[in-house]
Amino acid sequence: MSSKNRILIVDDEPMNVDLLEAMLTDEKYDVIGANNGSEALEKATELFPDLILLDITMPGMDGYQITRKLKDGPTTRHIPIVLLTALNGVEDKVKGLEVGADDFLTKPLEKAELQARVKSLLKVKAYHDHMLNYQKKLEEEVKRRTKKLEKELVKRKETEAQLIQAQKMEAIGTLAGGIAHDFNNILSSIMGYTELALFDIEDETELHEYLQEVLVAGGRAKDLVQHILTFSRRTEKIMKPVQLEPILKEVFKLLRASLPATIEMKQNISSNSVVLADLTQIHQLIMNLCTNAAQAMEKEGGTLEVNLGQEQLEESFTNQHTDIKPGAYMKLSVSDTGCGMAPDVIERIFDPFFTTKEKGKGTGIGLSAVHGIVKSHGGAITVFSEPGKGSIFKAFLPLIDKKVVEDNSIEQTILTGNESVLFIDDEQALVNMGKLMLEHLGYEVEACTDSLEALEKFKTQPDKYDLAICDMTMPKMTGTELAAKFREIRSDLPIILCTGYNANISELTAKKMGINAFVLKPIAMGKIGKIIRKVIDTTQSL
Repeated sequence: MSSKNRILIVDDEPMNVDLLEAMLTDEKYDVIGANNGSEALEKATELFPDLILLDITMPGMDGYQITRKLKDGPTTRHIPIVLLTALNGVEDKVKGLEVGADDFLTKPLEKAELQARVKSLLKVKAYHDHMLNYQKKLEEEVKRRTKKLEKELVKRKETEAQLIQAQKMEAIGTLAGGIAHDFNNILSSIMGYTELALFDIEDETELHEYLQEVLVAGGRAKDLVQHILTFSRRTEKIMKPVQLEPILKEVFKLLRASLPATIEMKQNISSNSVVLADLTQIHQLIMNLCTNAAQAMEKEGGTLEVNLGQEQLEESFTNQHTDIKPGAYMKLSVSDTGCGMAPDVIERIFDPFFTTKEKGKGTGIGLSAVHGIVKSHGGAITVFSEPGKGSIFKAFLPLIDKKVVEDNSIEQTILTGNESVLFIDDEQALVNMGKLMLEHLGYEVEACTDSLEALEKFKTQPDKYDLAICDMTMPKMTGTELAAKFREIRSDLPIILCTGYNANISELTAKKMGINAFVLKPIAMGKIGKIIRKVIDTTQSL
């Protein structure tokens, strides 16, 4: 029996099967092919491949249908499936996740990415198979031992469920990262051209007002992308003065559209004071508490009520809660009229992966995340509940003596310059918009959509440019790789790195690489103007 990993490639075009097999040949896999759904199901059942690469668009039975049948099969459900598609719509990927796909690759395929994804999924499957084999051996041992070992088996199964849940969350996180990158690039064009239009339109006109609303909506969309990333994976915490009122109102809008009419929603806001907090984590805190309250009323309906107000905590309270001091706090109270909880449930309510919900209804991480967020913000959380009488959660966050200045319009002070800038982004629309924006600020701009072309331009005239602005995610050569090549030729060149989203780099890692500034898209004209001036002026003063 071969020790090679067996990979089944399913595509109605034999030439595509041959192409994928050629891309995997140097990894020494045992590759088999199938040209339709029936053949794929037959070979998967007979040969038990370690991985399936499955084209979505096929006659007869498409990739979604094949995936569902494989995931419903008792002997094939654990085989990782990678869907191959020429489409790049979010709905297509969501549909794939719903039928059980483990990953996606967008055509045309890059050999390096294909091999990396295949290796990663094979490692996960090997670990999962190891877990299953271990479980089988343990079950045999339990039959020969006492009930104490039976309890241990239950605990092992919980551990496996947590592992599977963690893998699902990682898959969702990968998908969310891709959405964030693409969506932020789209927002860059929308917000950038809107800003340019606003500069050419007189103030206090209807058209100027309309465009301002477009810009404000773009800012909200940018924040929403950050919220998605917070739900799906860990992001760096950014602490700043925050008002809870607008976040609460946004959460209510999101929930109202998804909750049944049998649940009445009320909010009472008696304070607009400020807390030092991470905006996206506070959004997650409120969303999780409200979602938990709504789920307690799914069957019978009821009232979800949120109160936001200021409260002075005395020593009698703080003595019962570690790590907080007496003083002024913002109190967020979320109550429901649902089924309530027994004392033994309340004791474990903030434990990771603990849930009283039926299978498929909850992960057990929502309230543990709430507890972690409150604690990391220097606050405390309490819960009171009785069976049949609903529940009330109270989160206390320390207030700060600062005001929040909201400004969703174009920045009043626009810093300009006349230096020469080399601007690189692989998307033509962003190159066009970026060039116009920088030229509007007074800079002389040379733009490229190809990183190798940009490198050749720089090699020809390295002293011509006062600044390089590079996109992070580009084919052929990434932004960090291009920056390193620039620095090999001219070590003093100021460099700004931009990205829609990339899980492998942050502002901290960019600085360690010697990048002068790291900017998340979409970028406002006033913001990029200030960053450019700061980078160039700081470099020239050294």
